Parts: sequence; C-alpha cells; structure tokens
Amino acid sequence: MPVTSFPGGNGESVLALDARAAADVALLRPDLSRQPVARLWRQIIPARPGPGLELPGQPARLALTAAAGMPGRGPRIGGLTVNVTVQDCHGITYTVPAGGLPDDGRPHRLTAQLKAAPGSQPPGPAGYPLRLLAISLSYQMLPFPAPPNPSPAAERAASDAERLAGEREATLAISALSASPAPGGPLPAPFSDGGALRSWTARASSVEVPASPRAAGIPPRVLSWRRGAGGGLQLVFIPGTGHLLTMAGQPPLPVSSSLTLTAAGPALTPLPAIATDSFLRASHTAVGSVLFETASQVVFPVQIVASVRAVPRDLPAGTAVTSAGQLAAGLLGNPLSAVPQQAVLAIAVAAALLAALGMAVSVAASVAERRTRSALLAALGVSRARQAGQLSLEHLILSAPAAAVGVLLGAGLAGLLVPAVTVTATAATPVPPVLVQIPLGWAAALAAAVSAVPVLAAAATAARRPDPAAELRAAEAG
Repeated sequence: MPVTSFPGGNGESVLALDARAAADVALLRPDLSRQPVARLWRQIIPARPGPGLELPGQPARLALTAAAGMPGRGPRIGGLTVNVTVQDCHGITYTVPAGGLPDDGRPHRLTAQLKAAPGSQPPGPAGYPLRLLAISLSYQMLPFPAPPNPSPAAERAASDAERLAGEREATLAISALSASPAPGGPLPAPFSDGGALRSWTARASSVEVPASPRAAGIPPRVLSWRRGAGGGLQLVFIPGTGHLLTMAGQPPLPVSSSLTLTAAGPALTPLPAIATDSFLRASHTAVGSVLFETASQVVFPVQIVASVRAVPRDLPAGTAVTSAGQLAAGLLGNPLSAVPQQAVLAIAVAAALLAALGMAVSVAASVAERRTRSALLAALGVSRARQAGQLSLEHLILSAPAAAVGVLLGAGLAGLLVPAVTVTATAATPVPPVLVQIPLGWAAALAAAVSAVPVLAAAATAARRPDPAAELRAAEAG
C-alpha cells in the first residue's frame, strides 16, 4: 500500500494512504479514537468509484477488437501502435503494449498481457481489481515534403495536394472488450461491446506539428466519437500531414501523431480526512470543515469527517512506513528510554522477591512463637497436618489481600512512572503519549505466586515432628 507524508499548508503534517487498506497497515491505538477503529477507517473510504472502467475478475489478459481504416484512395497511415493504461487497486498505473493495428478496415483482436510471467520485465500490475484508464494509438502522419527547388507552380500543386490529403478522414472502431484470467488460450465472451467507453474523451495530437519550428504540416484533429452503426464506438478523425526537416540536403523525417481515449475523471469532491484534536484547536475548525491541501503542486479539497486524540508522528528519519515490531525495537534500543524502563522492571521483580521473602520470614517467626501452643495442641491429640492447615489458612487470609493491594499500587505507580521515563531519541515526549497496559494475566500470576509462598512455608511445618512433652517442659523451664 503506497503511503506518503508531506507538510500541509497550515503547518500540519499530512499522511496520505490507501483508505481501503488502512486498517491493515496503519496501527491506531483504540484509546486514541472515540469510536471503533474499524469504523473510523471506513469513514475515509471515498464513496465514489475510481476513474476508468473496472475490469471483471482478476484478468491476466485484456483483448480489444478494433478496426482502423481510411476510405478512398491516396496515401495511408499504414498502421497504429496500441497501448493500454491500467491502474491497480493501489492506485499505481501501468502502460502495457497491445500490439499493432493495420489500417485495412477489418476488425483485429489486440491483446495486452496484464500479468507478466515471473521474472519477466516489465512487471505487470500488482493488485486487483484493475481499472482501464486509457487507450493510446500512435501512427506516422501522412508525409508531404516540399519538392526540392520548387517552382511557384510546383509549390502550389504540392500545397494543394497536402491540403486535400489533410482533409481525408480516418476511422477507428472499437467493437468488443474481453478479459481472461489465463495468460493464454481462448478468450471468454466480451464483457462490453465498447459502449462502456462512450463517456471517454477522444483527442488527437502531435508533438512536432505545429509546435516544432522544423516541422511543417497539418495537425490532426478529432471529428466525432460516437456509437457506430454496427455496434461499439467509432472515432472519426483527421490523421494530419507533416514532415520534419533536420539538415539542409537531408531527406525530411516522418512526424508521429497519437490518438488517446481517456476515461472521464471523477468530479472534484473533497477527500475524506481524519484530523487530530490539536489540529482542530489550532486551525479553529471542526468535524465537517473543508480545507485545501497541496501535494506535488496539485491543490485539492479535503473534508474532515472524524477526529482522534493523536496519531503517531515520531518515525525514524526518512521513513514513511514502519511496523510495530520495528518501532518497539527502536524504543527499546534507545538508551534514553530503555534504561529507565529496564530499571522499573528490575524494581518490580525485586519488590516481588522481597515481598515473598518477607512473608516467608513472617511464617518462620510465627512458627517459633507458636511452639508452646503447638505442643499443647499436639498433647491434646491435634495432628501436625491439621495444625499446618490452620496456619496455612491464616497466612492465606493475610497474604491474598496484601498481594491484591500490591497489584493495585503497582499499577498506579506504573501509570505514573512509565510515561515519565519514556522519551524519544531526541529526549522528547512521544506522540501519541505512552499507553500503560497492565498484563492482567501476568500480574495475577505474580500475585498468586507471592501469596503462595507463605502458604507453602506454613504447610512445610507439617514435616517437623518435635516431642510435645519436651516442648512443654522447655516452655515451663523458660
């Protein structure tokens, strides 16, 4: 998907991308949008269809059935070289040759290979659907060079002959359009008889005549572009005459001309756009406003259809597209943000270990203090396992709420510390701001592990089997 970024006319940064594929390549955090991200991207998909004629399916070949001719006698243009211009789903255009068309007045099938074979040059279109944007035909204008050392009568005769030739009409008829998904073999039935090109614009032109001072002749022109009597569309045009003088004493060179059939462009309606809240405040605009932007010296209107809190803008220099993994790796490799983040992680691990060790020490102290009580219970017939279970339950009641409170306090501290220690490579605050996400699964697992340490330590006291009588005598002596 082609993506480009350029400065706007009001000091803002403009990011242009294919709206239909934006959800797959432009990662926008859900907390930055007031509506679901998928719905947000759908709002900037233009409602109008693209330019040109959409080709059905995924064609590898496009065939045109066309006929060209010049009624009557006299010089002829000989033949026309045909090219077609197609656009893929990413907006990239390709000019593909379709062969030669003789001017014998008979229909001929011209085939353009839209999908090149692997490794061949030039490459074919990259993505479907394809749209046919233009058909161009080039030919050599009728040559009428002036005779050498002409007399006034010969010059007048040559001028009259050229004028008569310049008034001769030629025709081009397009009667069928076919598309095939296979690079070879028979073609399916036509999907159009050419009537789909009725709204297209026909134009005849020559680069040399009359622009070049060394060229002389009658420029070509289009007379009509309408539906033919036998179906399809017919173009009636004047081929024109011309020759190009290079050096004195050298024979003149022929002059080329071209016919172009171009799809009508869509109406200039504003492109839908998404703006940030800060841009709306700075430009004193709102959702629904229409602005004008400039790209490649082309001015076009845009209409703001939605707003977001922020969009990422701190990309590596010289890049337009990046991935989440590369961006995360860049932040982690930046010592200005990586070292503080790793320090926060080390503090969290140390705090968890310290909490677990503290609870284990608390269990050991509790066991030492309860030695006399345990001996008395043992003398009364209470088993060690039952005493250990009671002790484990007591510490579980204490450790579980403590671990839960610790998780809440840790989440609060993370929300305060992580944004404060995360900066870009230029020591600036990243835009959009850091989003602190607590991995609830890992946090719950860590809290459960810390809570389990005192319980397991208390359960381990069941393995200790002292003599109750000795314990009681020691307590009385003490």
